[in-house]
Amino acid sequence: MKKFIALLIAVIMVVGVVGLVGCKGGDNETTTNTTTESTKQTTTTTTEATTTTTTTTTTETTTTAETTTAMVTTTLPMYTRFDFGTASKAVDEKKTSHEWLVENVSYNKDFLDIEFLEDSWKISSKKAYASDAAATSWTISFDAMLSLDFEDVLMPAWGTWKEYPHNTAKVGVEGQWQGYHQYVKIRLRSNSVNNMIGFSWQTGTNPYATTMTVSNMYLDGGIDNKTRTANENWFTETYDISLCQALASNKAGSDTAGNAMGRDTKFSYYLEQVKQGKYNAGNNWNWQQGKEITGLRFNLLGAVSSGACDSRENIKAGDWVEIDYIVFGSTPEQLETYKSKSELAA
Repeated sequence: MKKFIALLIAVIMVVGVVGLVGCKGGDNETTTNTTTESTKQTTTTTTEATTTTTTTTTTETTTTAETTTAMVTTTLPMYTRFDFGTASKAVDEKKTSHEWLVENVSYNKDFLDIEFLEDSWKISSKKAYASDAAATSWTISFDAMLSLDFEDVLMPAWGTWKEYPHNTAKVGVEGQWQGYHQYVKIRLRSNSVNNMIGFSWQTGTNPYATTMTVSNMYLDGGIDNKTRTANENWFTETYDISLCQALASNKAGSDTAGNAMGRDTKFSYYLEQVKQGKYNAGNNWNWQQGKEITGLRFNLLGAVSSGACDSRENIKAGDWVEIDYIVFGSTPEQLETYKSKSELAA
């Protein structure tokens, strides 16, 4: 019985405690914080700093360097072999030899006399012109030019571009540059009334011929005139051989009317036709391009050819011409730079 009562009291006490815990929560409330730790799932969304890998696609602009091959436009040096005199400028520069010139000149001693001066040669006529005399009677010739073992060469053809200055269509065109000897500069003085001189040439494969002749090289008496007023003043002129050989060599072609131009054609008329485009690019001086001149015959007392291209009728006994130099070049500008000793001293 006692056990029963004790048990009953214990049950009542337990119920009371439970009732208190369920209704009151005051300051003395022992809040047993059941720290249910809210496991904050820190979903660390690791937004990785997107390292923007700048893929620098180095597109190398391969600049293909265009190889522009520059056209070669060189000219030959001046040919000063015929700067006459015992102590000429060309002799000093080792461009010629006075001894060689004297040994290699050939002329008819029955018709001519030559005096060898310090800076020139004086060529005098012993006889007046006669129609039955040989064409070379008053000529001084150098027929073995290659016998002088110097480096210089005389090469006929165009001095710059083909056909220039008579035709400009080939200027700047690849393959049309030549750079040979087109011009000749002459310095002389004379007591004669003769106003026209000339020369002829040969190469190793082409000997002298009437079609390899230069004339119409006028002195101070004016174009087309075979005579001038005699004076003994020095005269210097540069001639375009491509023009001066055309009529005498009978290679001028036809005029605008279709008429052939030749040795009886006035040189002034021919020049006018050239201006109108009637130029024979196949003339013999330029046709010989690449061939070395091996011989020259100078007609300084009177031009040798026929018709309007011949002036030997002017030659008188006692006539003389003093020749300073005969120099060949590619352009007039190149030849302008050449001055003899006596020329510089004047």
